[in-house]
Amino acid sequence: MTTSELEIAQRAAERLRKAMESTHINSMPPVTISIGMAFWPKDSSDVNEVFKKADKKLYQAKNSGRNCVHY
Repeated sequence: MTTSELEIAQRAAERLRKAMESTHINSMPPVTISIGMAFWPKDSSDVNEVFKKADKKLYQAKNSGRNCVHY
């Protein structure tokens, strides 16, 4: 995966996060999401390890205040 592909994925995740944050559904409070990202094979050649790293990043995002992207 090239640097530009990583940047594209990161920007896409941020666009998704912002879209969710700005979506208003009836009288519901705003819905936010946290995203954890890891990349194969950059972060690991083992796909299972990549999922573990993404999960770890997700929890870092949640623990740092939610509604953010960690990679």
